[in-house]
Amino acid sequence: MSRTHIQIDVKWCPPKENWICINTDGAVQQDVAGCGGVIRDQIGKWIAGFVKNMRFSKDYISELWGAYEVLKFARSKGFTMVELRMDSSVVVGSIKGEKVVL
Repeated sequence: MSRTHIQIDVKWCPPKENWICINTDGAVQQDVAGCGGVIRDQIGKWIAGFVKNMRFSKDYISELWGAYEVLKFARSKGFTMVELRMDSSVVVGSIKGEKVVL
């Protein structure tokens, strides 16, 4: 079986004016799980960040937990105009209320 490599250039793009941007991710490796995220304003200025260690989790749960933690934090700070960015299509679908098949 041959593999094809595709290069994808990724860059951060600012959110709309008066919005904040949240980037979050989660991962599991050798039964160690964690998640983290960063909050930035419309010009890319760092507002806050977090990391969380979890004893054990599945990839989906660590991704979902990261989104939950950072959205909870943003809400506690009074942010209402929030753009959440993450790389888990399963979690994004789940947040949108779509049926999740794991």
